[in-house]
Amino acid sequence: MKLDFKNIYFTTLAINRFVSVFKDFPETNFIILDSFKYLTDNKNIEIYSFIIMRDHVHMVWKIENESIIIDFKKHTGRIISNYLDIINKEYLNNFTSIRKDRENKIWKQSYGHIRIVNKKMLIDRINYIHNNPTKGDYKSVDIPYDYYFSSARAYATEESNFIFLKVINIR
Repeated sequence: MKLDFKNIYFTTLAINRFVSVFKDFPETNFIILDSFKYLTDNKNIEIYSFIIMRDHVHMVWKIENESIIIDFKKHTGRIISNYLDIINKEYLNNFTSIRKDRENKIWKQSYGHIRIVNKKMLIDRINYIHNNPTKGDYKSVDIPYDYYFSSARAYATEESNFIFLKVINIR
């Protein structure tokens, strides 16, 4: 398959105050996965690579409009906030907002969003994503494909382990 690099991005979303919500409440990882599935089923999005770390998410994806990021953050932020309100109200205090239009703010307002322009850059970003849990302060596994909330296993086996994931040939 020849890949058209128009509208392919490497995006990073960080949890407000870098709180480790995805590690502290692993169920919240499934909120992200369910949202990815919804986007690929209903919003003409293609997700080529992703990882959900303890306090941030990286993706390589094809999106037509940057507004999808704002919608994704609003939707997942609301669901995570509602979940924490039921499970652990005290933990939810980590996300108290000073803004008058909301009680909590799950995601940092800013985000990284870089357009992928060629195959080398695509491969570099996918490898960066997959190696994220094997290095530094985020080290949690020795082998990238041992990290469940990632597309690394799909690329190691050349077959998707997540229904929404579109594995591309990067060799």
